[in-house]
Amino acid sequence: FVAELDADSTYFVRVSSAGDATATGAFEIQVMAGDQGAQVIEALMPDRIAVASAVALRVGQTLDGALTASDAVDLPWDSATDLYAITAEAGETLRIEVTKTSGDAAIDPYVEIGTVAGDVFTPLATDDDSAEELNSRLDYPVLATGRLVVRVSSVGGTLGGYSIRLTRL
Repeated sequence: FVAELDADSTYFVRVSSAGDATATGAFEIQVMAGDQGAQVIEALMPDRIAVASAVALRVGQTLDGALTASDAVDLPWDSATDLYAITAEAGETLRIEVTKTSGDAAIDPYVEIGTVAGDVFTPLATDDDSAEELNSRLDYPVLATGRLVVRVSSVGGTLGGYSIRLTRL
């Protein structure tokens, strides 16, 4: 849990077990302020993205991509991440398919579609392995007209080539 707090207030933290109310064990709480706290907050907020780096992807288009060591890293997967920007119309259903390139058998593509406010990515839907051979296929019914971002990463942090295709169902 990360929060920005008012320095003139008093706060209480309650810690409990996630599953078993009788479970006991050690835990750690860290409170940080200033630059050190800001650096930790940045490291703990994996959904912050550089949306300006998103590549435009249009309906009917297939693009080739590659997850490389120089890409931005998505912390939950500890994986390289590529971003694609799409424009969607309310009422349509979009299909996003991410298929590993032949010869890159190690990559296990993972795809998310979401919104971005500032630099914070909010996932709306995700997929891993709905297509054959560990590839991803995500069907998303669009609720509101506007810009969405597709985030491609790989389970286990594997690197390699892929193709991404956007179609309307």
